[in-house]
Amino acid sequence: MKRFLALDALRGVAALIVVLCHTQPFSPWAPRFGHLAVDIFFLLSGFVLAFNYEPRFRAGFSFAEFIRARIIRLYPLYLLGLVVGIVFPPKALTVSDIWEATAANLFVLPSYIPRIYAIFPLNGPFWSLFFEFWVANLLFALLRHRLSWNVLMWLLGCSAVSMLVSEKIYHTFNVGILWVDFIPGFARVIFSFFTGVALSRLYRKELTLVLPAWSLILAVPFAMSIPFDGRIGQLYELSCVFFAFPLLIHLLAHAKDSLPRISSASRPLPVRKQR
Repeated sequence: MKRFLALDALRGVAALIVVLCHTQPFSPWAPRFGHLAVDIFFLLSGFVLAFNYEPRFRAGFSFAEFIRARIIRLYPLYLLGLVVGIVFPPKALTVSDIWEATAANLFVLPSYIPRIYAIFPLNGPFWSLFFEFWVANLLFALLRHRLSWNVLMWLLGCSAVSMLVSEKIYHTFNVGILWVDFIPGFARVIFSFFTGVALSRLYRKELTLVLPAWSLILAVPFAMSIPFDGRIGQLYELSCVFFAFPLLIHLLAHAKDSLPRISSASRPLPVRKQR
C-alpha cells in the first residue's frame, strides 16, 4: 500500500490536536477549532482507503476481505482504549452502566444511558471510530462496484446540505459526539470521507507541490487557534470543512515523498580515485 509521508505528518499533527482537546483543562494549549481535526481524519481516511483499495476492488477484492482488513487495523487499539475505560470509568457511571456500555462498545456500537449525554460514556473519543467504521467504511465497501462519479456527487451533495441544516440548528459542525446531536454525525463523516474518496481520484502522480509540505502542516494548528466566535466562527468552520481542508489534502498528497537528512551519514561517501 502506498504511503504519503506528508499526509502521515498531517495525521500526527491532527492526532496531537485531538489529544490536547480531550485533556482540557490540563493541556497547555486548547485550539478554538480543535474539534475540526476529526474532519481531517475522515478526509485522510477516505483518500488513503480509496487510493489503495479501489484498484483492489476492481481486481476482485471482496467486501468481507475489506471489512476484515479494517477490523484488524482498527480494533486492537480500540479494544485497549475500551479496557482503560472499564478500569477507570467516569464517576457518574454505576456498575450496571459499565456492564451495559461494555456490551455495546465491544462491537464498536454506542450505548444509551438516559442520564449520560455521550454516546460512548466509557471513552468519549470512540464516537469517531463508530462513524469511521460502521458508516464510512461500511458504505464505501457496500458501494465498491457502484460508486461512480454521479453516485459520489450525490452523496456529497446530500451530506453537504444536511451539514448546513445541522449548522443552522446546532450552530457548529462539532456534532456526532452526544445523543442530542447524534444524527448529524452521519452527514459529517459521509461528507468528509467521500470528499477524500473524490480527491484520491483526482490525484495525479506527475504533479508536485511547489511549497514545502511542512509549511502547510504547521499552519493547521494556527488555523485552528483563530479566536473567531458567533456567526463568523460558524462561517469559518464551514470554509475549513468545505474548502480549506480538502485543498490541504489535495496539495499535501502531491508533496514530494522524501525524508529530511538529519546527518552526514545519510549522504553517499565520496569515492577516491586510485593513483
